[in-house]
Amino acid sequence: MAGKIEIYKKGCNVTITTSGTALSTTTGTVHYMTVFNSQIRVGQVVNYSGAFGNGLTVTAVTDASLNNNRRTKITLSSSVTISANTVLTFTSLDNVFTNTGRVGSQSSFTITIERIVGKILSPNPSLSFAGVYSIGDYKVTSVDTYENTTELIKRVYVVTHNVPLLKSNKDDVVYLKANTIVDVTGTQDKIYGYEMLVNPPGQSIDDITNNIASANKDLTSISFPSKKSINKKAERRLLVVYGDPGATFKLGIASASIALQHESSAVSTQTTINLSGSANAGVLSKGMSILSFNGGTVVVAGVKVVSKSTSATPDTVTLSVGQSVLADDLINFGYVLVPANTIRTLNSSGIYAEYINYPANDSSADIVFTTTISENITDSFVEFSTPSVTTATSLATPRNQLLFGVYAATSQRTRSKSSQSPVSSVISVGGGRVVGGQAEASAAFDGS
Repeated sequence: MAGKIEIYKKGCNVTITTSGTALSTTTGTVHYMTVFNSQIRVGQVVNYSGAFGNGLTVTAVTDASLNNNRRTKITLSSSVTISANTVLTFTSLDNVFTNTGRVGSQSSFTITIERIVGKILSPNPSLSFAGVYSIGDYKVTSVDTYENTTELIKRVYVVTHNVPLLKSNKDDVVYLKANTIVDVTGTQDKIYGYEMLVNPPGQSIDDITNNIASANKDLTSISFPSKKSINKKAERRLLVVYGDPGATFKLGIASASIALQHESSAVSTQTTINLSGSANAGVLSKGMSILSFNGGTVVVAGVKVVSKSTSATPDTVTLSVGQSVLADDLINFGYVLVPANTIRTLNSSGIYAEYINYPANDSSADIVFTTTISENITDSFVEFSTPSVTTATSLATPRNQLLFGVYAATSQRTRSKSSQSPVSSVISVGGGRVVGGQAEASAAFDGS
């Protein structure tokens, strides 16, 4: 039966490799290793000096005899020249290792755990052999790499397996657990996550942000996505962004653009404009701005929709200030709550909070608002992508919806373990990494 590695990780990368040394200088797809290594398997990615990242994979493996010695014979996906004594690294993509073969034969594989920048491996990674047939068939050593003397950033396990006489009819399963916390001393200008919260009446920004922060000591795990819509009436929501003090990001919040055609006659500096006969002003909502004209006409600063009329033909739109419009031009309407790429800065506590006021929807159609949060400094977002985009729909027809949700938070902001009981939270949407609870494996080897 096979050997398997069950991996639970957060904030780090895990790679499983083994190695072999080329016996002779050979050009082609078939190459011999100096010794036999049962951990070299079909499907592994092959790298060696001068050929890293060339997409080589192992397509066949044979236990061969050459010059009266047992060796691994491999077939590669492409013809390449490999010099004698070149060390090849074989990377597994399936988290599987070999635990069968000739009785008494040994082979080794390496498990490398390396933190993502901005993290620290904490608590120490653990390797458990609770799922193997005989723990005596395995030997493990580990080497640690530290930053600032005490902060563990990398651990390498070397696992040696000895093929036993007695075989199991089940897979050997090894459990790896690798968790991380925020590297408070080693990071700057990092953004760890954000939430867009429905604000309960009577609570201040400080009340909400302090409650969230205390319930999520590792502020990288704060996102609880929701499909909650804006229920027609004007609604205030709270954007909360977490990161390092003084870190910056770009923010933009706007509705989808609505294009309506102007009538066939040009007008100059008019507050009431006629649409074309087929254009429906009902989809507009009070307070929308004119975003642009397809014909290039300059938009008057501060021009907004005051009202619209659909009672006669053509539909009309009344504006807050006079605006010139070309004949048959397309007028693009929409809400801009925060202009695109507006730079925001986190406070000395590593929190940025801003109320977002969504207007009432008095149109005949749903209005979709898009919130875009993107990096102001390259690679400043930790564990979530840039740009990070979420949407909220302002409903044309009111519906009954829940206001509150419940989430559970279990995380570490400090170096010591900390667990939290479930707490009540507003329903929210955001970005960042959310990891569910994982059971501790027994018989853990922690390398310490």
